[in-house]
Amino acid sequence: MRGYVLTALLLAALATQGPSQPGPPLQMLTCEATGPDTLTLKVLLLNAGMTFGQDREFELTLTSVAGKAESHTTLVACGHWAPDAAAVVRFEALKLDPAAGEITVSGRLGDEPPQPLGSLVRGDDGQVHLRRTCALAAQGERRILVMAVAERTDANRFVVKLAYANCGETLDRDYDAFLHFEPEATGSDLATTTEMRLYPSGKPTDSSGWREDEVTVVTFGPYDIPPDLTKPLYLRAGMCDRDGDGHRLRLAGSGEEDRVLVGRFVRQEGAVAFERMPLAEVAP
Repeated sequence: MRGYVLTALLLAALATQGPSQPGPPLQMLTCEATGPDTLTLKVLLLNAGMTFGQDREFELTLTSVAGKAESHTTLVACGHWAPDAAAVVRFEALKLDPAAGEITVSGRLGDEPPQPLGSLVRGDDGQVHLRRTCALAAQGERRILVMAVAERTDANRFVVKLAYANCGETLDRDYDAFLHFEPEATGSDLATTTEMRLYPSGKPTDSSGWREDEVTVVTFGPYDIPPDLTKPLYLRAGMCDRDGDGHRLRLAGSGEEDRVLVGRFVRQEGAVAFERMPLAEVAP
């Protein structure tokens, strides 16, 4: 199975803005084959505004259809996490029993309740595949998460990267990834941002060929953000059928216009900074 590199995009703890209602970190499972029936499992943890005060154990549990459970633990250095910090927890390679059938995977950090992460199933090709759980998707939404970070390349210049995490969808066409800049949290007003030369942008993807557990990173920019911002500059992202009827996919956490609020640029201590919107805040 293909492995996915979660670059600095998903490893950075970038900002200090947390959600209004802190909750347990979002967990997202990835895996890669390292040998016959051998997998390396990784869990992406996205803090949702919590303050932990001390490091905690993360427990990953694999349960077979027969009810046999196998747990693995590792220490997570979350004691000094920012409200929207992100980290990847890696486990040693696991050898799977070829006759085990479907295996469900759950994870929990410290004393938090376990979260279902997905299941490992053997496909018709004889390979083990991951079916990832998407806990944020509401009714009518596609099980695809989109997350953003902005990498600074100069004092006020940033490259924006969007990570699209497929959590079990099969798409029948190649959709464009898009990114919009807007001056209001409620969206729609593009006049001010076009005056800043921050135009709506789209990039093609090969989404018709995405695996059900694929993570795809799309890069936009660089963008020159005005250094004299007086209020936040919001970023919304999504996917649209540009070459067809133009419709947008309703991704997990989408608003009425089928776009996801993924972050904002703000002025902090005399400089421009990027704040990623925690997923728990943008989910319905």
